[in-house]
Amino acid sequence: MQLYNPSNVKLPPLVIEKFQEREEMENSPKISNFIRSNLLLNKAFHTLFQEMNKKSEAIDQHIKAIQEVLHSHQMFLPPLHSQGHDIEDYMLRDFMLLRHGTTRRGVGAKRKAEFERAMREIGTVHNKRNISSIKRHSTEIQNLLSRFEQSNGLTLDILTPHTLYICRKCFNVLSTDRFQVGPCRCGLQITTTANTRTEPVAYFDARMRGFITHNYWFEYGVDYLLKRKNFQTLCGVHVLGHSGCMHEIDNIAESRTSNFRIFCECKTAEVKTSDVFVFAGKMADVGCTRAYVFTVTKDIPRQIVHLARSRNISMITSALDRPMADLIKEIKED
Repeated sequence: MQLYNPSNVKLPPLVIEKFQEREEMENSPKISNFIRSNLLLNKAFHTLFQEMNKKSEAIDQHIKAIQEVLHSHQMFLPPLHSQGHDIEDYMLRDFMLLRHGTTRRGVGAKRKAEFERAMREIGTVHNKRNISSIKRHSTEIQNLLSRFEQSNGLTLDILTPHTLYICRKCFNVLSTDRFQVGPCRCGLQITTTANTRTEPVAYFDARMRGFITHNYWFEYGVDYLLKRKNFQTLCGVHVLGHSGCMHEIDNIAESRTSNFRIFCECKTAEVKTSDVFVFAGKMADVGCTRAYVFTVTKDIPRQIVHLARSRNISMITSALDRPMADLIKEIKED
């Protein structure tokens, strides 16, 4: 925790804290570039990065699907929940029996050898399909971003490039970004890069995906609005209240000229009555008399708007569907 008491405003100091995980996330070069684009409330860019995020999640799942393959000794099999593989039920039963060291009538040495060979073949097909999907998603992500950049005359360095080292025999993903010596699950000894093939891919890394999935992008979009209004801002901090409780505040804005402070709450979901009461409680405990709720939704029930107004909380709706100038006009300067 630290004391926030800037000398250029005459306001009561705040005791604030930003969690290390989030601070590290926001200090990531790719996320910093993402924030500095100042496009987080641009509808076209929002549609773009959400689609890129879905495809990046898919790439991550495909890599995990390869690396988490069930295996016993040199046998491996796609996860039981995988779709698109023609594996007969009796083979699955045999696999589980063999994997756990049990036997039953009809599962002899020859049958076991045939089964292990079949499992290796199935695993290779499984891996090839996942590698193909990874390459396709990566290409789609890069094409989407390139078209957006060309249409808007800008460059966005927000993708993380990776190199996948893949076993030449079974197409298992051996490592990412760095060649490593060692045995592959299929039995091939990886001693040189000649034993592998490489695939360059680019997508959102885990931190960027977390930044988007947790809707931190919305908070920084609002932060940009507040700065355009000449406010001094904090984004994504916890503030100590008079009760001794720490309260998460999405945005804090302070006027250098009029000496007042506002809190902001960013909602991507429907605004409920409970949200207003909780936010008003935070304001009262910390000591803030004016606030805004920003939402991407178009309509908020009238009774909730009236309730918020009674607590000196203003609602700003349709944050992604309105010109930025209109949103800025709704933020009062005194």
